[in-house]
Amino acid sequence: MERSFLKTIIVAGILIAAAATIYFFEVPHEKAKKDAEEIKTKILDLNMDKLDRIEIEEKGSKLVLEKVGIDSWRIIQPVHDDADKFAVTSLINSVQFGHVERRINEPNLQLENFGLKDPQLIASFTLNNTKNTLLIGDNAKIGANAYAKLSASPDILLVSGSVLSGLQKKASDLRDKRVFRTDTEIVRLSLSYPNGEQFLLIKIEKKVESPKETSPSPKNENANAGKLSKLKSNKKDDKAKAENEPEPLGPTLKTEWVLINAEGKEIPADSDEGEKLFRALKGLRARGFIDGEDASSPSLGLDEPEAVFEVTFHEKDKDFSVPLILGAKNSDGTLRYVKVGEPGRVLTLDLKDSMDISVTESAIADRRINRLEPETIQKITLNSKEGSYILSRSSDGYDWLVAEKEDEQKTRADWSKASALLNAISKLKYGRELEGREAASARQAINKDERILTALGAADKKLANLRIGPKNEDEKTIYVEDLLTGKVYIVVSEFLKTVGESAKSFAEQASAAALNEESKLPPFAAAPDNVQ
Repeated sequence: MERSFLKTIIVAGILIAAAATIYFFEVPHEKAKKDAEEIKTKILDLNMDKLDRIEIEEKGSKLVLEKVGIDSWRIIQPVHDDADKFAVTSLINSVQFGHVERRINEPNLQLENFGLKDPQLIASFTLNNTKNTLLIGDNAKIGANAYAKLSASPDILLVSGSVLSGLQKKASDLRDKRVFRTDTEIVRLSLSYPNGEQFLLIKIEKKVESPKETSPSPKNENANAGKLSKLKSNKKDDKAKAENEPEPLGPTLKTEWVLINAEGKEIPADSDEGEKLFRALKGLRARGFIDGEDASSPSLGLDEPEAVFEVTFHEKDKDFSVPLILGAKNSDGTLRYVKVGEPGRVLTLDLKDSMDISVTESAIADRRINRLEPETIQKITLNSKEGSYILSRSSDGYDWLVAEKEDEQKTRADWSKASALLNAISKLKYGRELEGREAASARQAINKDERILTALGAADKKLANLRIGPKNEDEKTIYVEDLLTGKVYIVVSEFLKTVGESAKSFAEQASAAALNEESKLPPFAAAPDNVQ
């Protein structure tokens, strides 16, 4: 037995020795071999932390970039401007990850035979004050490759053509094309036009205390715990209530939009349109740059602008404003000249981009007829030729129930259609308010085929009461009368389509429920969890 144990120890020792040999000798050797092969196929190791200057010469032109800070770059020749750090990184990567397809190190090589005596491109990369220069010569006759050479090495390299194309960049390719060169958010916009129209749009974020979390459904564990606690003594009941008391959700940010017109009147702004405009401004990108004396040419129309913006950003605890002037269109009408900042960069924008930000006060104003939040609506009634119904929230707030009349059997409504109707009512916008004879004529048109839609809130308070007419002759609009205010509006006909679809669907469901109290809808009609 001792002999068997000794044999086991010897075998284990041999295995440990073999493993140690592999770990300490073979693995490092293989890694060193792999690193050596990688170095052999690598053009130049450009450590981003050490790289601080790039120079590219091609056909008599020179491009020079210098690093600013940790990872930002600035062009200092042929113009002085901020560089797009992502475009610069792409340029660096074309060399960093470019591979040597072949190394030629034969004696008596003539550089002119490879186009390297007078190279088509010279790229220099300075790392820790040490300049590394790469020459790019002729394109190879076979394959998409080019001949290259490092100034510090006698070898001639055959590199992939992507190295050359990656380095062939103009200053305009690398300039930061963002019109507003900041990552901070826009909080205010002042916009004025030559005709005298002007307005101020303000985005305000306020901290508001959220209400305590409620228990609208038996799905909530607190509701069940509350029922059980009733079986206990008063003392235990109080303790249970305290334990099950929902915690406040804490403060949340509420965004408000305010529009101030030329008369100084403050009116509500459309939050969707405000967000859309601010996103468009933040996303502006230059198509081109106008430098030197050309930037002051009267033909650019910057002295008699089409519009003047003052865009205010919030950074940390302070605001700063950047002016933007829209000038004339270019000769073919596809671009617009703009000037941004002080003393100002002159750029060209796509005409469409300039039109997207050239909005009017009426386009930004909140033109919702009802100005409701969907969650405030508890019941909807409709009387129309297509059908009539009463749509109401379930007691737990998760579903919608439909019936023909208030006291009749209710059945669960198709949640997606109920949600669509809810949003249509709360977001209903008018194109124009009608007055006088126009309003009277619209009321007569509504009388021909009217639908009465009412939205009720808590305690059956009327939140919206609309009289809706048929499609007008243009097939694109309808007339809507607000019975709460007596005002008449012209509205896009899409709202009528939503109301009509709901009338047909819910009226059929309500009718089926009235005929058969056991009627059940298929599962798809249920509301998803955690929605209102």
